[in-house]
Amino acid sequence: MARILIIAPTGTYRAAAFVTAAKRLGVDIVTACDKDVPVPLGARNYVATLPLDRPHVAAEQVIQLDGMLPLDAIIALDDRGVELAALAGERLGLAHNDPESAARTLHKNLQREAMHAAEVAQPAYRTIDPTDQRNLERNLDAATTVTGFPCVIKANSLSGSQGIIKADNLPQALDAARRVKGIQAKEGYDDIILVERYIGGYEIAIEGLLQHGQLTVLAVFDKPMPMNGPFFEESIYITPSMHDTGHLEAAVDATRRAVAALGLESGPIHAELRIEDGIPYVIEVAARTIGGCCSSILRFEDGRSLEELVIASAIGSKSPSRRYAGRNTRLRMVPGFSGVLMLYAPTKGTLVGIHGLDEAARIAGITGMDVTAHPGRSVAPPPEGADYIGFVFAHDLSRDRVESALIEAANAIQVAVDPRP
Repeated sequence: MARILIIAPTGTYRAAAFVTAAKRLGVDIVTACDKDVPVPLGARNYVATLPLDRPHVAAEQVIQLDGMLPLDAIIALDDRGVELAALAGERLGLAHNDPESAARTLHKNLQREAMHAAEVAQPAYRTIDPTDQRNLERNLDAATTVTGFPCVIKANSLSGSQGIIKADNLPQALDAARRVKGIQAKEGYDDIILVERYIGGYEIAIEGLLQHGQLTVLAVFDKPMPMNGPFFEESIYITPSMHDTGHLEAAVDATRRAVAALGLESGPIHAELRIEDGIPYVIEVAARTIGGCCSSILRFEDGRSLEELVIASAIGSKSPSRRYAGRNTRLRMVPGFSGVLMLYAPTKGTLVGIHGLDEAARIAGITGMDVTAHPGRSVAPPPEGADYIGFVFAHDLSRDRVESALIEAANAIQVAVDPRP
């Protein structure tokens, strides 16, 4: 029986889906956590507690673990395990990304530098040091002469929508930079920040799988709700995309070029792009699957889930088609359209409860829900927070009905938060 190590940091939403996929494939699992936490049901009794914030130290422990429980693959479930998976995979001769390439995906400035060198279309950008308070305004002014307004102020090493703020003028940019500096400090980063040109148009996400540097596109997601700032909360994803075929082909090509520029070779990728005036701009590429519980809307005609494809690829099983996952590929999703609504806290505080779930469940087209936060938990929306409250899923043969069902569910669900400290 093949055995894989899944790196599952505390708080990840992804462990259960990978455990289920491994069981279906007959693959054994060792779970690596950063704390002594309960193991997802079905994950056997193999658990390793590793210092995920020190990937080189953790990699040495994975080598020792392999001596006792030989591993056939290592899979990082989110950004916090990406570098460790690369380091340990390289040492053990398993499918892996180059450690420098993996680390590059975790820092926005390094992504920008690599893509700039490869002439991949991306937002114009500059970096500044937010700790240089004396010269902060002057440095921002210089940066925005390159990016123009509106611009986006971004935390360099945070993921998702955390630490990202749009600014329409220099005073707003100054306030945003100070706020992002505080967000980074709270998360343990004393880091630079990025100032980027705001790209208009519409946003899409591309889910793919790499084998020997060759990218299979598994899905393209539309984001139908406007994401115009000042904050950039994810709300609704729907797949397959209904945007212009030529624009999507250009976006896939841009993603392939970005992946090559970053030096990624193996495993899942999740890319975010904006298409403005027909030009796809790569916003970010992550060396992992789509976040949260969103992957559950991806179901392929042969019954496989996204997690099964990732595991099978990692252990060398039959790979999916390497062609674009559109109308003419062998790897097809089930007929119709699938969507997910991501729920955030409306304000910072303590979660009191989530109301309206039963009403939302009765909406035609809604196929399920997954509540991931419970009363008593500290919550915050972007840009300070990054965690979801829950997910609502929909499926229908009509794209419009999927979107309207998710919007109706969003209106029915009320997240109650006590804002008192």
